[in-house]
Amino acid sequence: TIQDKNGMKPTSKTTILFTRKLATRLQGITPTRGAVSGGTSVSVTGSGFGSDELQCVIGGVHAAAASWRSSTLVVCVTAAHEQGAVGVQIEAAGSVSSGDGVSFVYEADISVQLVTPSRLRSPTAGRVVTVSGAGFSAASSSAACRFGLSDLSTSRHMSTSRVECVMPALEAGNVTVEVSNNGVDFTSGNVQIEVVEDLAVSAALPSYGSVSGGSRVTVVGTGFSPVSSLACSFDGVRASATFVSARQAVCTCPPHAQGDVDVRVTADGATFST
Repeated sequence: TIQDKNGMKPTSKTTILFTRKLATRLQGITPTRGAVSGGTSVSVTGSGFGSDELQCVIGGVHAAAASWRSSTLVVCVTAAHEQGAVGVQIEAAGSVSSGDGVSFVYEADISVQLVTPSRLRSPTAGRVVTVSGAGFSAASSSAACRFGLSDLSTSRHMSTSRVECVMPALEAGNVTVEVSNNGVDFTSGNVQIEVVEDLAVSAALPSYGSVSGGSRVTVVGTGFSPVSSLACSFDGVRASATFVSARQAVCTCPPHAQGDVDVRVTADGATFST
């Protein structure tokens, strides 16, 4: 016997609406890997996703959060899980997704402990730093390095404890270096490198002194460092230097024959300013 939703037999004026529920099917996820500690935001694509009683099940464990975006997109936040590849399912209003071959890989948590060199002169674009830490994965094609809050760069896996990062162009200052195995979740170790301006001399004041030496000259420029190897060169003759700021140092002139001389500065004892 056909009845309506109120349990009544339909009359000649009763309209009966039949609907077909689409099967919930899962097609893919991004990213495909994340840390065992959880917290990875995973975009799940497919079809037939409902918003009622929505649950993400990853590796048999309900996700920490599930957000319905459309019938073809759900965003899940992973819960903690042991390492390994696990299946992914979407549950909504009693319907369970199907999607053979779609899996998520739980990997060890990663960390950054040291970056070498830790101090570099600009320009930095294209230069390589070595990052030491733990948990770096060779299996991911989405691994990346991040300098500061937004400057992403490519990485090269060397071992589970070492990767190489290609630097972008960075301004002078302290910059945090972080690494990601999936291109989404980055470390938060706050390990920094220092980028200093390139060494250059723009002026020497006063611009003259005695041939017997001993005159104190204020050298103005960029990239000066408070290191013991800071020194000046007067036509190739080394002289002591006192650091004042990143743009100023005081040098004591050595004895020299009369005439104009070229004044340069070095921070490492080997490379001199232009």
